[in-house]
Amino acid sequence: MKFVEELPLAAGLRGYRFTGDHQMIAAWSPAGMFPVAVLTGGSPVDVVDMMGNSKKLETAGNMTLYELGPDPVFFVSAAPVRVVNFITASAVLSGQAGEVQLRVELVNPTSSVMNIKLGAAFTDKAATVRDIQLPANKQEQVLLSIPEGQGQPVLEAKVTGDITTAFSMTIPYRKRQMIVLKGGQPVKLKMNTEEQVKIGGRVIGSQNEVIAGRWKGPADLSADIQLQRQDAKLNFTVNVTDDQVVVNPQKPAYESDCIELFIAVPDEQGGVKERFQILMRADGQITAIRNKSPEGFAAKAVKTAEGYRINGSFEIPADALKNGYILLDFSVDDSDDATQGRKVQMAFGGTADNHMDHGHEKYPAVVFK
Repeated sequence: MKFVEELPLAAGLRGYRFTGDHQMIAAWSPAGMFPVAVLTGGSPVDVVDMMGNSKKLETAGNMTLYELGPDPVFFVSAAPVRVVNFITASAVLSGQAGEVQLRVELVNPTSSVMNIKLGAAFTDKAATVRDIQLPANKQEQVLLSIPEGQGQPVLEAKVTGDITTAFSMTIPYRKRQMIVLKGGQPVKLKMNTEEQVKIGGRVIGSQNEVIAGRWKGPADLSADIQLQRQDAKLNFTVNVTDDQVVVNPQKPAYESDCIELFIAVPDEQGGVKERFQILMRADGQITAIRNKSPEGFAAKAVKTAEGYRINGSFEIPADALKNGYILLDFSVDDSDDATQGRKVQMAFGGTADNHMDHGHEKYPAVVFK
């Protein structure tokens, strides 16, 4: 069997997924008995204890209530099976400044109505409360909008009915810069501050002295960005101010004067489904990392008196339209000497790690209104 993942269960519970010739979940509650829901998807499931004793799991509506105890049990099936809390939650982008939306998944594996009281808040804000009655053997998704605050949001739940339990969970949340596109109105952004210099900025020495960086100011390198939605298409213009436009076709694009476009397409759980990195050199040469670019992508470079400009567009992925936002950032690379490569990099909202697997965590969110 191959380990796949640790399950996101309530604090104190243990759950791990494995795969091989069959699907298996190992789960237990070290502190004592604790109820969870088992969702089978309609496939038969065997429950095996530590001694190898096995029994068929009885379900209603492809789900059932199961009491985990201190000893691990193993849920074995030919198809994937889920072991979940009655209540799980994730933080998703709300599209409203100062507001966070929690997507809460509710499961009632019992034969009676489940009464649920939810309370959610950041620690420095008042709680948003919701009372819900969930019918027997049903699943439901609710959205809670809460004021943004400090730290991470906490969801507290009290459950009564065939079972009575209470628990709380801390929900991972990452604050993002938001760029709101309303209809076809353009939005203008600037990349011209020292904080946006990610490579070649000032450095603090061992004696706390300031060591001058390679960036000499906005006249050396800066950019004006414009974004505009046109139906299902996103248009962009990046006007780069660069005192010396340098291109070296023999080196990777980022070692020349170049604009890098980073895109991450969200999934419904607030994660990322797909990522793109496209390098647009000042002479118009386009490089799509892993030969991947959004549908309909096109860009054109033009030399200007102050540096160069790139106009481009791409089709907004369907998942981004469905979720109402896309994660996006621009970096600008600067090389004043073709033999030396890149000396400075600026990023609008992200970091020098924009290209890494975790880079999207700092991308701004472009919200569609």
